[in-house]
Amino acid sequence: DDDLTIFNEYNEDERCVNLTVSIINNLPNELDKYFGFRCFSNINYKDSLGNKYIDNIKPLSPLDKDELLVFCDELMKQGHLSKCEAISFKMYFDMYLENSNIETKILGVFLDNKIVGVLTYSAFETYGMIEDIGVLESFRKMGIGKALCESVLKANQDIKFLYQAAKQNIASISLANSLGFDFIGARELYVKTKE
Repeated sequence: DDDLTIFNEYNEDERCVNLTVSIINNLPNELDKYFGFRCFSNINYKDSLGNKYIDNIKPLSPLDKDELLVFCDELMKQGHLSKCEAISFKMYFDMYLENSNIETKILGVFLDNKIVGVLTYSAFETYGMIEDIGVLESFRKMGIGKALCESVLKANQDIKFLYQAAKQNIASISLANSLGFDFIGARELYVKTKE
């Protein structure tokens, strides 16, 4: 009830742009249509053993800039969600070029010397976040996104990871479920602008 009150107050305020409202566990039906992001935690991660793309994954370095830009240009043509991912990848890569100590790491899947999938993530002592995943359309449904996630989870087995997917991104939610992530809640973003 408190969350619904906060949500209604901010949702109807035209000065409101961004505020994080989170629902943990059950998502009331009256809020379900508004909350755009589904949050998951890897409580039950199990290694699927033998993903054929694991050996094609490597951290991206400054030497991969041209290939990443080509990948992002292709991703931009694939619709709104892919466009958002491409913008994020470029932003994180630019930050990495300026400071290699940033918390966000970038992995790429290379096939025939071409980047076909990218993932960004952050990992700390006890928790981490899988942030963005993008796979070129012609390489989807081949296990590339899953291989990227598994490489992160396998390398950081003592860390509890969070995974977030847009409500309308059915493929990403399916990927989270296939990796053993459990639904833990949802969130929407609002912020009141200055008067």
